[in-house]
Amino acid sequence: MALTPKAFAELVTFTRASPASYYGSDGLLKTAASGASRLNYNPATLAPRGILVEELRANLLLQSNAFTVSPWAATVSGTSTRADVAGTLGFTLAQVTATSASGGLRQSVGSLTSAAVYTVSFYLESTTPQVIFQLENGLAAYGTNTSVTITPSTGATSGQVGFSSVTSSPLGSGRVYQCILPAAGGSLLANLEWRIVNNGGVIYVGRPQLELGAVATSFIVTTTAQVTRAADVMQMSSLSPWFTSTAGTFYVEYDYADP
Repeated sequence: MALTPKAFAELVTFTRASPASYYGSDGLLKTAASGASRLNYNPATLAPRGILVEELRANLLLQSNAFTVSPWAATVSGTSTRADVAGTLGFTLAQVTATSASGGLRQSVGSLTSAAVYTVSFYLESTTPQVIFQLENGLAAYGTNTSVTITPSTGATSGQVGFSSVTSSPLGSGRVYQCILPAAGGSLLANLEWRIVNNGGVIYVGRPQLELGAVATSFIVTTTAQVTRAADVMQMSSLSPWFTSTAGTFYVEYDYADP
């Protein structure tokens, strides 16, 4: 059987009605324009992950790439200072310094859909011994204080209350955390907080995202309003008879030269 060489663009049609982020071959967060496919890479190992295809999602947190403006504020139970600093991974970091015990960073969230699963994801880097991530004053279905204690230097977590799952993966000098909120019986209204246990402790927080769904997706930059990333739609064109979206299809691209 003879093989017919074709470029990727000849095999598929791809659409997405909004810009979207991805990690490039240099490990930095980048933005693809509307309608442009995303060849995603592992930001830690730089290994290619292939074309990134995601469903429609919205980031429900505001000002997700700027932390000195409203609605970001110090925690309810402590005081802190904060500054925006240029991260080395392609997104802005909040440099948060506790000026009292339990000082840190928060944003109020509310009016979430009842009986729905939400995921919170964020980057965290710090040398301070412990950081408590929590949804303070959540509904009873989440517990009075949905929280987890993080040891940033190792990524270890303990004291998990209310979250159905907390996982992390290394990225740069820190880690990306994914915290899943189980379905609750009513709307959630709470303060999403990073609390620094020790006075004087410093943390760096970046790419925070709260989204409806049981898994975190690519980072969505927001400003004064929530932002929705459109779904990626990728379809085979001329070779559709052998393509199946349910069972999967292998695609190989290579260079060949006669000996």
